[in-house]
Amino acid sequence: MLKKTQIIELFKNIEKTKVPFISIVLFILLGMSLFLGIDWANTGFTETIERDLNLGKMQDVEIIYPYGFSEDLIEEIQDLEDVETAEGIYNTEVFFRKNGLKYQANVVMLTDSVNLPTHITGSLPVSDSEIAVEESWALTHGISVGDTIRIEDSGNAVKTLINDTFTVTALVTSSQFLNKHSGCFGVSQTTGISHDCVFFVSEDAFNKPAFMGYTTIAVRSKSLRQYQCFIDQYRSENRKFIKRLKLL
Repeated sequence: MLKKTQIIELFKNIEKTKVPFISIVLFILLGMSLFLGIDWANTGFTETIERDLNLGKMQDVEIIYPYGFSEDLIEEIQDLEDVETAEGIYNTEVFFRKNGLKYQANVVMLTDSVNLPTHITGSLPVSDSEIAVEESWALTHGISVGDTIRIEDSGNAVKTLINDTFTVTALVTSSQFLNKHSGCFGVSQTTGISHDCVFFVSEDAFNKPAFMGYTTIAVRSKSLRQYQCFIDQYRSENRKFIKRLKLL
């Protein structure tokens, strides 16, 4: 413990070096505020992402098989004790042009209980000639509700979509594609090239005879709902859940 004379001497020294002393204090406070700001921002960002994932009922596991899954397999997965939802999804790849440039789009089937679009502007597609576009890409490229999108011939032997012309009925955000700033909306299963954007259509928009079954099964676990998606325990329990699915 400092003696009274030492305390007096300390304050005298501070008085003599007031400007450097204040500068040091401010520098320390700045460092503390920066550290706390980053920590609070990181927590807020994580909570926002977690909220969007829960709102959209994001899948825990995505099973992909280009030759298609049967309804029987989907029902078998759904009947597992720890499965909250197992839903079959069609998806395909198409080309279209906008402002003279050619783009490749990932076309995904709208679902009922998993990977639900959020932040919807307009109304989700119902008919086989309606389409929803991922919001950030649409706004960047000047696409609005009411616009028309024409699909080009992809060279497939059989058309995977019933129509070639679609009316944009909605701009949406999807929990599947939260990392939209990376510029990647999935990767082509045939070419390995990243999709430029993502479209959402109803199940009726797909030409089902062109498929041998659903191309994807999206699965949500009941027990994983107790964990945040960004923690190690979620990843560990998710790996166990995948192992149980592989036993089918």
